[in-house]
Amino acid sequence: MAGFSQVGTNVITKTQAWQTPARLVSANFFDVLGTQPAVGRAFTAEDDSLAAPPTVLLSSRMAQRLFGSERSAVGSPVTIKQVSLHR
Repeated sequence: MAGFSQVGTNVITKTQAWQTPARLVSANFFDVLGTQPAVGRAFTAEDDSLAAPPTVLLSSRMAQRLFGSERSAVGSPVTIKQVSLHR
């Protein structure tokens, strides 16, 4: 079992901002689904800690929009601001 919640967010770069839905997920989310990200890493148990720095996985589409490719997005900083919570 994995936990998730959908939120509305603003993804912000130096020149633009996009409103987009996002999901807050538990670290075991990809394990439960039996899949892994195509590029980069999945969440770890350490990412679930309140003391851990925020970790983001972007969709291929968002990585392309923000960074020009999925590979160039890995390890790059992203500003995401939560704007609403949908239950």
